[in-house]
Amino acid sequence: MFNNFPDLFKNKPSVISQATFKNRAQASRDNFIIGLKMYSQNIEANNTHFEKDADPYLRPFDASPRYIKHKAGKGWEDLYLSYESNGSGSTYSKEILLTLFSEDFYNRLNEGEF
Repeated sequence: MFNNFPDLFKNKPSVISQATFKNRAQASRDNFIIGLKMYSQNIEANNTHFEKDADPYLRPFDASPRYIKHKAGKGWEDLYLSYESNGSGSTYSKEILLTLFSEDFYNRLNEGEF
Protein backbone atom coordinates (compact mmCIF):
# COMPACT_ATOMS: atom_id res chain seq x y z
CA MET A 1 0.00 0.00 0.00
CA PHE A 2 2.81 2.38 0.87
CA ASN A 3 4.58 1.66 -2.43
CA ASN A 4 1.43 2.08 -4.51
CA PHE A 5 0.04 5.17 -2.73
CA PRO A 6 2.98 7.09 -1.19
CA ASP A 7 1.04 10.38 -1.22
CA LEU A 8 -1.37 8.96 1.33
CA PHE A 9 1.45 8.68 3.84
CA LYS A 10 2.69 12.26 3.60
CA ASN A 11 2.06 14.69 6.43
CA LYS A 12 0.00 13.04 9.20
CA PRO A 13 -2.47 10.61 7.63
CA SER A 14 -5.55 9.67 9.61
CA VAL A 15 -6.88 6.13 9.38
CA ILE A 16 -10.35 5.16 10.56
CA SER A 17 -10.27 1.47 11.34
CA GLN A 18 -13.23 -0.52 12.58
CA ALA A 19 -13.68 -4.12 13.55
CA THR A 20 -16.45 -6.41 14.66
CA PHE A 21 -16.82 -7.32 18.32
CA LYS A 22 -14.78 -10.49 17.78
CA ASN A 23 -11.30 -10.41 19.31
CA ARG A 24 -9.72 -11.94 16.21
CA ALA A 25 -11.13 -9.16 14.03
CA GLN A 26 -9.82 -6.49 16.38
CA ALA A 27 -6.39 -8.17 16.49
CA SER A 28 -6.31 -8.32 12.70
CA ARG A 29 -7.21 -4.63 12.46
CA ASP A 30 -4.53 -3.71 15.01
CA ASN A 31 -1.87 -5.73 13.20
CA PHE A 32 -2.77 -4.08 9.91
CA ILE A 33 -2.24 -0.65 11.53
CA ILE A 34 1.09 -1.83 12.99
CA GLY A 35 2.11 -2.85 9.47
CA LEU A 36 1.19 0.58 8.11
CA LYS A 37 3.16 2.30 10.87
CA MET A 38 6.28 0.42 9.77
CA TYR A 39 6.26 2.71 6.73
CA SER A 40 5.06 5.90 8.39
CA GLN A 41 5.15 6.59 12.12
CA ASN A 42 2.96 9.65 11.56
CA ILE A 43 -0.21 7.64 11.03
CA GLU A 44 -2.97 8.57 13.41
CA ALA A 45 -5.26 5.57 13.82
CA ASN A 46 -8.77 5.85 15.16
CA ASN A 47 -9.57 2.26 16.16
CA THR A 48 -13.12 1.36 17.08
CA HIS A 49 -15.21 -1.77 17.38
CA PHE A 50 -18.88 -2.54 17.80
CA GLU A 51 -20.62 -4.31 20.63
CA LYS A 52 -22.17 -7.74 20.17
CA ASP A 53 -25.59 -7.65 18.46
CA ALA A 54 -25.00 -4.02 17.42
CA ASP A 55 -22.49 -4.74 14.69
CA PRO A 56 -23.51 -3.56 11.21
CA TYR A 57 -20.86 -5.76 9.61
CA LEU A 58 -22.19 -8.98 11.13
CA ARG A 59 -25.86 -7.97 11.35
CA PRO A 60 -26.58 -5.70 8.36
CA PHE A 61 -30.18 -6.85 8.23
CA ASP A 62 -30.88 -5.16 11.58
CA ALA A 63 -30.60 -1.84 9.75
CA SER A 64 -33.11 -2.89 7.08
CA PRO A 65 -36.64 -1.49 7.48
CA ARG A 66 -38.04 -4.58 5.74
CA TYR A 67 -36.30 -6.88 8.22
CA ILE A 68 -37.36 -4.78 11.21
CA LYS A 69 -40.98 -5.01 10.03
CA HIS A 70 -40.57 -8.76 9.51
CA LYS A 71 -38.97 -9.21 12.95
CA ALA A 72 -41.92 -7.39 14.52
CA GLY A 73 -44.18 -10.01 12.93
CA LYS A 74 -45.77 -7.80 10.31
CA GLY A 75 -43.76 -8.14 7.10
CA TRP A 76 -44.30 -11.79 6.32
CA GLU A 77 -47.93 -11.83 7.49
CA ASP A 78 -48.98 -9.14 5.01
CA LEU A 79 -47.23 -10.98 2.19
CA TYR A 80 -48.79 -14.31 3.16
CA LEU A 81 -52.29 -12.87 3.48
CA SER A 82 -52.07 -11.17 0.08
CA TYR A 83 -50.88 -14.45 -1.47
CA GLU A 84 -53.57 -16.47 0.29
CA SER A 85 -56.38 -14.15 -0.86
CA ASN A 86 -55.12 -14.06 -4.44
CA GLY A 87 -56.80 -16.73 -6.56
CA SER A 88 -53.80 -17.06 -8.85
CA GLY A 89 -51.69 -18.22 -5.89
CA SER A 90 -53.43 -21.58 -5.94
CA THR A 91 -52.91 -21.83 -9.69
CA TYR A 92 -49.19 -21.17 -9.32
CA SER A 93 -48.93 -23.69 -6.49
CA LYS A 94 -50.68 -26.32 -8.59
CA GLU A 95 -48.37 -25.68 -11.55
CA ILE A 96 -45.30 -26.08 -9.36
CA LEU A 97 -46.57 -29.14 -7.49
CA LEU A 98 -47.57 -30.94 -10.70
CA THR A 99 -43.95 -30.76 -11.88
CA LEU A 100 -43.00 -32.71 -8.76
CA PHE A 101 -45.99 -34.98 -8.08
CA SER A 102 -48.70 -36.81 -9.99
CA GLU A 103 -52.09 -35.15 -10.48
CA ASP A 104 -53.68 -37.89 -8.35
CA PHE A 105 -51.37 -37.06 -5.45
CA TYR A 106 -52.03 -33.33 -5.94
CA ASN A 107 -55.80 -33.90 -5.79
CA ARG A 108 -55.47 -35.94 -2.59
CA LEU A 109 -53.29 -33.20 -1.10
CA ASN A 110 -55.72 -30.48 -2.18
CA GLU A 111 -58.64 -32.36 -0.61
CA GLY A 112 -56.84 -32.39 2.73
CA GLU A 113 -56.00 -36.09 2.87
CA PHE A 114 -52.55 -35.35 4.28
